[in-house]
Amino acid sequence: MSTTMTRDRARRIDALFSRMVAAEEAIRRDFRDRAIIERRLAAARPDCPLLFYRLRKGKPVRIYEFRKAWASACKAVGLTGKLFHDIRRTGARNLVRAGVPRKTAMAISGHRTEAVFERYNITDDADLAEAVDKLVAYVERLPSVPTIVVPMKPHRRQPRPPREAEARAC
Repeated sequence: MSTTMTRDRARRIDALFSRMVAAEEAIRRDFRDRAIIERRLAAARPDCPLLFYRLRKGKPVRIYEFRKAWASACKAVGLTGKLFHDIRRTGARNLVRAGVPRKTAMAISGHRTEAVFERYNITDDADLAEAVDKLVAYVERLPSVPTIVVPMKPHRRQPRPPREAEARAC
C-alpha cells in the first residue's frame, strides 16, 4: 500500500479542510499541517508528482513503506523508539489535561467515537496520584460529624424454644 502524498491527494485534503464546519474554522487555521502542506506544494518539484518524498542520488524516490520512512525521519532528528501514533496520543492527552472540552479535543484529533478517543487518552501514574490527592483533599474538607452506623440486616432474633412435638422426638 502506497502512503505517499501526491498533489492530487493534497488538493483533496485541502478540499476536506474547506468543508469543515464554521466552529472548526478557527481550529483549522491553527493547524501546522496545513502550512506544511502549502509549503511543500510551493516547493514541489515539477518533475515529481509526489508531495512528500525521499531523495536518492538527488532524485525523488516514492515512499512505499511508511514505517521505514518514519524510522528514517526519526533517526535524522535524533528520536528513537517513537511511533507515529505517539504524536496523536500525546496530542489527545495534552488536550484533555489542558481542559479542552472533550468534543473539541475529539474534533482536533480526528476521533469520531469516545471509545477510540479513550484509547488514545491514556492514564499514567501521575494521573492516578493526582486523583488520590484530590480524593484526600475532598475527604479532609468534609465536616467531621459523628456517623451513625445503620446495620444492613436486622439483628437476628433469639432462637425460639422447641415445640412440644419437636422436644418429644429427641
